[in-house]
Amino acid sequence: RVGWHGACDVSGMSTNTEKELQTLLSGEVAAAETYTQAIDALSGQHKDVLRGLRQGHGDAIKYFHDELHKRGVEPQASSGAWGTFAKAVEGSALLVSDKLALKALRAGEERGLAEYLSAVRSANLASEHRTHIETELVPAQHRHVSKLDQVLQEV
Repeated sequence: RVGWHGACDVSGMSTNTEKELQTLLSGEVAAAETYTQAIDALSGQHKDVLRGLRQGHGDAIKYFHDELHKRGVEPQASSGAWGTFAKAVEGSALLVSDKLALKALRAGEERGLAEYLSAVRSANLASEHRTHIETELVPAQHRHVSKLDQVLQEV
């Protein structure tokens, strides 16, 4: 399983909302790192698409970072254990083929979507965060999956 959202050290945080925001932030950092790895290694024709997808994750990183700061929490910039795992899987896929690497990115996007949907259903998020995830981040994840599907058809 390739997943970007996952375990990170949230022990110093005081609320479930802060923990959830940090976990989602760590997932987005892992996604951006994984895209950077793929962009550096894949052949040139799809790099612009991947850069655009990475930028989408960069926008999400900024959102979670800002929201944690508003709550007086210093965001952790680490992608955590899942980031290490995702990068290892992506690195292995890159050794085999561009198509396998793109499939690994797509699987990561699907996992990220599942994590967002789970977060929205949980009681851990404040309503403003739930709304932002539902109206901005979930649709972005769907767009990322669709864009990767298009790229996969061309490879």
